[in-house]
Amino acid sequence: MRTVAGVCFAVLALAACGKPADKPAPAAAAAAKPPVPPGIEAAPHLKAGLWEITVGDTPMKASSCIDDATQNDGAALGQSLDRRDCTKSTWTRIPGGVAFELDCVTEGMHMTSKGTVTGDFNSAYRMESDVTGSRDGQSFTHKQVIDAKYMGACPKGMNPGDKQITVNGRTMVLPGGRAPG
Repeated sequence: MRTVAGVCFAVLALAACGKPADKPAPAAAAAAKPPVPPGIEAAPHLKAGLWEITVGDTPMKASSCIDDATQNDGAALGQSLDRRDCTKSTWTRIPGGVAFELDCVTEGMHMTSKGTVTGDFNSAYRMESDVTGSRDGQSFTHKQVIDAKYMGACPKGMNPGDKQITVNGRTMVLPGGRAPG
C-alpha cells in the first residue's frame, strides 16, 4: 500500500507542470495560497484530449481528460496537485523535454521530486524521477517511471479535468480533476 500511495503522490507531482493561469484567482483563494513558483514557463504543455497514464510496474493506470484551461488551472500532464502547494518548482529545458525539481506540501504530505519528462507531448511522454517524502510520520523514497500516451478526444460524458484511476481492478472517478481542499 505504501508503494501505491507513493506512486499516487509522485503522479500528483506532475501537476506542477502547468503554465500560469491567465485569469487572476479569486481574492479569498489568492490570500490563502502563495503565488505560483517561478520557472513554470519551461514546463511542457500537452495536446488537449484523453491521456492514458501508466505508472511503472504498478497495477495503477489513469485516464485524464484535459484541455488548455485545465492545464492552466494546475492539472497539467493530466494531474491535479495545486502548483501553489510547491515552494520549489524548477523546470529547465533539456534535449527532448524538461528536467524538474519540486518541493511540495499538500494535505499533510511533504514530497520532493527530481527528474525528467521527455517526449513530444502531443502523442506521448515519459517521466522518470526520484521521489522522497513523508506523511503521517512515515518516510518513503523510490524511483518513479510514468508513461503516458494520447488516446484522442475525450469520450462522451468525460469532461476536461475529469480523471479515472484504476488500481488492482478497482476504479475511482474524480470529476473536475481537482484535489480535495
